[in-house]
Amino acid sequence: MYTLPMPFDWLEPRVGQVVRRREAARTLEAHRRDVRDRAAILMRLGWSAADARERCRRALEWEHDLAPAPAVLSELDTLIAGVYERR
Repeated sequence: MYTLPMPFDWLEPRVGQVVRRREAARTLEAHRRDVRDRAAILMRLGWSAADARERCRRALEWEHDLAPAPAVLSELDTLIAGVYERR
């Protein structure tokens, strides 16, 4: 059976590659900021860097359990270390 194309073309998003790259960069920076903020809170609460890293990793995995893992997971150690060095 032949199906006709969707009569409402506005239902199909047309996002260019430039916009997709820009949004990916903004999303990555938002995730970095979120990890740094969480680590800073945990540091002020007296958590060790290792425990903060594990807590942030688990939070990211839980938040993205139905989606691909966020790219910030590969930078987690560096971000946590940066926060704890400022102590």
